Amino acid sequence: MKRTSWSAGLLVTGDGTGVVAHAITQAHQLVGAVLKYAQKTGKLAKNVALEMSRSEDLPTPTERERRYLTHAELLRLARPPSDSRR
Repeated sequence: MKRTSWSAGLLVTGDGTGVVAHAITQAHQLVGAVLKYAQKTGKLAKNVALEMSRSEDLPTPTERERRYLTHAELLRLARPPSDSRR
């Protein structure tokens, strides 16, 4: 998978921490929208954000394990505060 230096730099920072994949994708979408508007209004000749391919240049988000409430947890959560003493 090809990564541009911009998006690859976001994945791992100097202190070893990184930015989650969906935050990089959101940043790309925001910058792309701003550049699209700038191009539309004549402030910019070319929208370079369009040159990045989502499948090749942006990181793939990882699927987190989903946790669901049990029936008892749901009933406890739905109980009115005045009944929480039981």
